[in-house]
Amino acid sequence: MKQTLDDLNIEPKKTRARVEGILESCRLYMQIGYHPGHETRTTARYSLTPSSVTNTFHSSTESIAQKNVDEERRRRELVESVWAAVEMLNDVEKQIVKMRYLEDDDALDYIVFGELNLSERKYYRVKARAFLKLALAMGVAVYKEAV
Repeated sequence: MKQTLDDLNIEPKKTRARVEGILESCRLYMQIGYHPGHETRTTARYSLTPSSVTNTFHSSTESIAQKNVDEERRRRELVESVWAAVEMLNDVEKQIVKMRYLEDDDALDYIVFGELNLSERKYYRVKARAFLKLALAMGVAVYKEAV
């Protein structure tokens, strides 16, 4: 018996929006690579509080460097998790997601279904199934609230 979105209690529009957002972020991260989100201060700051000897960072440069490393790791983990989820899709689903969201900025739906020689209806049906699988694999599905 085939399960539907109603059986899974999933909000299709919200789930699709969340998956599309993640795919767009993934493509952006792959395009720009690491880009620091914070800049260091180049002017001195003085404080009346004496410095202490602890294991915490003492300078803004060290603190920002740590934030940049953490952000780079977060971006890398997102890209890796997206690609791992995409690799679990069947061949047609994988082609749709890669062509439309991961490879080219200018790839629109009508271009992709034309290149894959799919009807528009079949394309959107396969894409919806791929998004459901991605949402479940990445743990980002949006569930309906119990009333």
